Amino acid sequence: MLFATVVAAIAVVGTAIITTRLLGPTGRGQLTVATLLATLIVTLGSVGLGSAATYFTARDERARTVVLGNSVLLGFALGLAIIGAGFAVIVFSGATLKGVPASYLLIAMTVVPFALVLGNVQSVFLGLQRFREFNRITVAQAVLPLLLIGVALLALGGGVRAAIVATTISTILLAVVVLVIASRTVGVSWRPDRGYVKAATSYGVRVHAANVLNFLGYRLDVFVLNAYASPAAVGLYAAAVAVAERLWMLSQAVSVALFPRIAEEKDEDVRRSITPLLARNTFWLTAVAAALFWLLSGPLVTLLYGSKFASSAGALRALLPGIVAYSATRVLGNDIAARGRPILNSYVATVSVALNLSLNLMLVPRYGIKGAAWSSTASYSLLCVMTAAVYCKIARVSPRSVFVPAREDGAAYLRLARRLLARPAAQDSAGLDVAATPAALSDAESTDS
Repeated sequence: MLFATVVAAIAVVGTAIITTRLLGPTGRGQLTVATLLATLIVTLGSVGLGSAATYFTARDERARTVVLGNSVLLGFALGLAIIGAGFAVIVFSGATLKGVPASYLLIAMTVVPFALVLGNVQSVFLGLQRFREFNRITVAQAVLPLLLIGVALLALGGGVRAAIVATTISTILLAVVVLVIASRTVGVSWRPDRGYVKAATSYGVRVHAANVLNFLGYRLDVFVLNAYASPAAVGLYAAAVAVAERLWMLSQAVSVALFPRIAEEKDEDVRRSITPLLARNTFWLTAVAAALFWLLSGPLVTLLYGSKFASSAGALRALLPGIVAYSATRVLGNDIAARGRPILNSYVATVSVALNLSLNLMLVPRYGIKGAAWSSTASYSLLCVMTAAVYCKIARVSPRSVFVPAREDGAAYLRLARRLLARPAAQDSAGLDVAATPAALSDAESTDS
């Protein structure tokens, strides 16, 4: 899982470097706004069906063929309805976003139904804990756009429009291929199942609010920045975000793997032994990496994007504390959702988003991209504290166990080191080295205890 996340992150950075250097601040900003709008629409239109697919598949409460078929049908139908409404609004009213041609938005929006299908199919694989397929989709989602955008910009000399088209085509192709593979390996029932639709919608709506609010919490600043500044400012900020969010590789891998594990686990003592261990190790490993990024921020940004983006380094430094805080939030929030209580994440996220919006409106007009970065850091930090408080209450553990390194952590690392030196690294079902991840710490700890 971690290896796949690292590969995907490298591909994302590669895409960011190509688009940033070839399109410049303004073009990079237009690309960011257009694709981000499509992503926002996908998030809003998903209605939590992807999370529901993972949850019910992991708990084995519904036939996997029913879950897959109904998730695909619902996702595609919702996507078509959404882009129909979106196209009507843009075409007939002429609405667009500041500095971004309407045609860019229309092209980007065509991806919505296919992105929903792709996300729902991947969620079924996650629920089945078939990490080989899940990891391959994750890598393909990052690598395929890199290849197509590289061809569009480097080989064909295209601009922003070509980059958006390449991104859209990559998602459509991947959705079709993944659906074909899933139908053959998992099996699919295309008959609508009212029972599943009702259960999935009930769970999905509860988790959906948290998903949307979390997305707004770390992407709202882009829209505010575009409204008060310009696409060029968005381009500078996007460069900083692209670097900072690579520090989420570990927390993404851990939280994704944790969700089905906690959902299927019935023993509360086992749950308590896993999540705090993962949360605190993820938090501190991310903090160490963030410290290195802070020290190297100036040279790193210039090396990746060129001197035109030197001012992005200040925004990068401002984002790093929040990135660290959110790494723990991911792990704890997925534990809460896997317990069947996703609405608690929604309540917490509402407060965080309100703070984020308020701070952005106050700071962005005056401080630009640094104001957006500090707004994000403040809201991420509040979200971390509140999520930890909720988790500690429902899991009945102390905050210390979530954030403070424990003696057994060092012992677990030593045991893993001895095992690595004694025999070849253990491989998971996807052929990936799992010994280097915090998830392996919990396995080692429970085995030796």
